Amino acid sequence: MTFSTGLPLTLWTTRLPSGEARAFLLDSLGVPDSYSTLFVTVTLRNAGKSVALQQATLNAINILYRHCQKQCIDLQLRFRQGQFLDRWEVEALRSSVQQSFGSEAKALAKVVELGKGKRGHVYPSAPVATKTQRGRLTYIAQYLGWLANELNAGREDDRSLEIAAMCQQIYAIRPPDLQRGEHVDKGRFTRAQNEVLNEIIEPGSDRNPFKCPVQLRNKLVVYLLRSLGKRRGEVLNIRLGDINFAAHRIDIVRRADDPNDPRERQPLVKTNEHSIPLYPELEDLIQEYMRVRRKIPGTRQHPYLLVTHQAGPTQGQPMTIEGMRKVFRVLKTCDPALRRIHPHLLRHFHSDTMARVQQQGPQTPQSRETARRTRNWLAGRRPESEVDAVYTRRAIEKEAADVSARTQRATMLHRRPPSEREF
Repeated sequence: MTFSTGLPLTLWTTRLPSGEARAFLLDSLGVPDSYSTLFVTVTLRNAGKSVALQQATLNAINILYRHCQKQCIDLQLRFRQGQFLDRWEVEALRSSVQQSFGSEAKALAKVVELGKGKRGHVYPSAPVATKTQRGRLTYIAQYLGWLANELNAGREDDRSLEIAAMCQQIYAIRPPDLQRGEHVDKGRFTRAQNEVLNEIIEPGSDRNPFKCPVQLRNKLVVYLLRSLGKRRGEVLNIRLGDINFAAHRIDIVRRADDPNDPRERQPLVKTNEHSIPLYPELEDLIQEYMRVRRKIPGTRQHPYLLVTHQAGPTQGQPMTIEGMRKVFRVLKTCDPALRRIHPHLLRHFHSDTMARVQQQGPQTPQSRETARRTRNWLAGRRPESEVDAVYTRRAIEKEAADVSARTQRATMLHRRPPSEREF
């Protein structure tokens, strides 16, 4: 299936009989591109990297191919002749990697009707995020370095220094890398926004935009993401057997390339395997949904908790990543407060809330270290990971702001009348 628009090749992902997911770039005849396929196989697939990384890398290579077509650059011929990209050709890559080639770009690519504007005009789309630009340039540099070395292997004259210099020039034009956690602050989800979400997602609510059969499932989706702080792949990967009602816990299990998962794009668990306690209200919600789930045709064919309800060939099949995306696309339109909501934002909200709760207890070096390791365990990270430091910092900043506001209020209440002031 394709993930891009206006590019020379088609990005296609398939599941092998073993359950392994592989990504390829296909030409108009459906034949895989030889060098990009070899590069991904040798450097990513054989190293055990995820199919998501394969897709991102191939998408960047596809953008590189489009750029070379427009600039009339024959990479293979140039590299065999020892002519690598110069500084100006590298600099020209900037504009290509900044372009969006997804569904939004396709929607904007409209030719103006005659008499209503310049013939052939195409509306421009917004550039992709700087993080995406940096990733694309990184993958392009890695591929060009590999391709140049591959095409020059066995030569008597060593061209490795020239190849390394070309790659270094590409690395040098990448946008600056944000410090870990800086991007989180751009997407804060407040308690006021959370109240709006609770009102909208409640089954039977006048503001609930979903049909009755899926209202309970979508409420459970939101609660699992927000209450457990899990990624969308981890939530979609939950099986009935992962839920232990007797022990009041749920297990997060890694099942990469599971041949029994019928989804073409298998949701993956990114973190380490771990268990999370379930609070009674969430247990009740899961059990209520399981009673509804039993009545849906096709659910006995697989063990996954969340399923597709819509009648048709996929009814009863495990809920897909695209299915969850559709839920949040609808939620964005329900209220201005939710216009930026997405699954990962609820994970950040969970981490913020947990840090704020822990901040209310006694603060000693030992308690802070225990709190950090607790957060890392519940998130599936290594115990010594520093990833969540941003949430602790934000909790401290919030407490500092509250203390400052209370102090200012107190000083204003105790100020002396103007007649008593010293001048």
